[in-house]
Amino acid sequence: MSSVQRFNVLELKECRDMVFACCSSDQFAERMTRGRPYASREALFETAEAEWRNLSKSEMIEAFQAHPRIGEGKGGDGRFAKWSKGEQSGLGHGVSPDELREANLKYEVKFGFRFLTSATGRTGEAIYEELLRRSERTRELEFATASEQQEKITRIRLEKALASLGHSAL
Repeated sequence: MSSVQRFNVLELKECRDMVFACCSSDQFAERMTRGRPYASREALFETAEAEWRNLSKSEMIEAFQAHPRIGEGKGGDGRFAKWSKGEQSGLGHGVSPDELREANLKYEVKFGFRFLTSATGRTGEAIYEELLRRSERTRELEFATASEQQEKITRIRLEKALASLGHSAL
């Protein structure tokens, strides 16, 4: 049985929780769960992109706000917390926690939502520079960029979620 087939037959709550860990919007998780079955990985990913783009701005911000601030990590031991810690594992180099905290706060005050970037494999210095650069944008442009980053993060996490379901010869 493929990982997508396993995904398709998960109990409703288990599936919704898995999707919510990938993108913390209630509407997104609900729609993706109710959209099963998916014929393939690509069908699932294409649906995820379409469902993300169909969310309202407030529903998107709900997902942005669920992310830990860059440099803070996320407490706990759930799937989302483990993924966030792994994604931000390169942040300990090149920039102080105080600098990140201050830049994050200025960004949030200006835009009304958390700074969001796909941190996987990136250094703290590179992310900090991106945070400063993006802080100079208009809200409209920055919202579009944050939305694109959430889409990218969701794809990465959906791939991890499917991988966690494995593949069997059954």
